[in-house]
Amino acid sequence: MVLSWLLNSLHKNIRDSVLFCNKACEVWSELEERYGQSSKTRLFQVQREVSCISQGDQNIASYFNKAKKVWDECTAVGGLPRCDCSKCECEINAKLDRYAQEQKIIQFLMGLNESYTSIRGNILMMPPLPSLSQIYSLLVQEERQRQVRQGNQFQIESSSFNVNSSNNNDSKPLSGRKTEGKRSQLYCEHCKRTNHTID
Repeated sequence: MVLSWLLNSLHKNIRDSVLFCNKACEVWSELEERYGQSSKTRLFQVQREVSCISQGDQNIASYFNKAKKVWDECTAVGGLPRCDCSKCECEINAKLDRYAQEQKIIQFLMGLNESYTSIRGNILMMPPLPSLSQIYSLLVQEERQRQVRQGNQFQIESSSFNVNSSNNNDSKPLSGRKTEGKRSQLYCEHCKRTNHTID
């Protein structure tokens, strides 16, 4: 049954090359030997992508997804060594996981735009460094607050522009305008009538 599952999950060209294996473990061993080797060229490319991660003109969500994809590929191509002894007391696997997580956090924060300098400094000063998911959540909240502030600022500026332009229109004297008490009317110097000007 397992052998048929493996064969049915393979591409036709690959399946034909292991079709006559008698056991599932033989298929698995042959495929692992053939395709399980890490490509040093691909590892080089992925490591270069990791070192060049930057936000650019992307929002926080897109930047995080791009970085996560590169990190996952880097782990798949050339992962950290693991301790597989059954009586390990030094907890090296947990320490390696924490180290890898801290490296991702530093790379992610380094790639942020300069506008996030203050929140980046606040995150780095937190005594226990938050997890990558918590940092992502903080940055998304900061991004949303900035969008709200920019929207409010735009409304205030546009309303003040309307007030200024209407005040400027009222304060400009029109040619041929006469003022009678508190009320002003247009007066034409050419035909000597009100409610219009020579223009």
